Amino acid sequence: AVEPLAAGAAARAATAPQRARVVELAAALRDLGEAAELTEFMERDVEFHDLLLRASGNEMFGALADPVAAVLRGRTQLGLMPHKPVPEALDLHDAVAAAVASGRSEDAENAMRELLAEVRTAMLPRLRGDRPPPRASPRQPPGGLTAPSKRQGRTRVRPPHTRTTTRAVGNPTPRAHHSADGNGVFGPRHGVSPGLNREVHAVTD
Repeated sequence: AVEPLAAGAAARAATAPQRARVVELAAALRDLGEAAELTEFMERDVEFHDLLLRASGNEMFGALADPVAAVLRGRTQLGLMPHKPVPEALDLHDAVAAAVASGRSEDAENAMRELLAEVRTAMLPRLRGDRPPPRASPRQPPGGLTAPSKRQGRTRVRPPHTRTTTRAVGNPTPRAHHSADGNGVFGPRHGVSPGLNREVHAVTD
């Protein structure tokens, strides 16, 4: 996190007016917090963190002052903070201010780290309360396969149908055609010889 590092740097680099102002802001935060003046408390808290970021002497930390201010205001406006600051948070603001004012860099960094942890703890129940319950996933049959729809029809498999045809092969052989009395031959009549080969073809639809 950036703010613990900024608090430690502010303890080393802050000017005398900045050190005095951070102590004043911590005292104001205690008074406003105990009186549950949340709007004014939020504005003084924004000034407190802004001062530490800019007093660090680090331009990168100083450039984060506006985004941090937006976060501090947003969490209050969204109702993520307690209606009244807890005593632990007020004590930690005092500890950060005292460490910065006296030039104790490590103590300032540790106190700010504890302050951020306390703020996260205070916000967590409200964040959980804002989350909708998870949606139940649809049940699936074993193996991960999707159950067929009730409207899904059954596929009918049509069995193959066999048709047999007979075709004569070869040239027709003339055969004699006798008259009814058996005395004369009228002439050949084309027909199919009994000895012709037959070919059977199986045709499948």
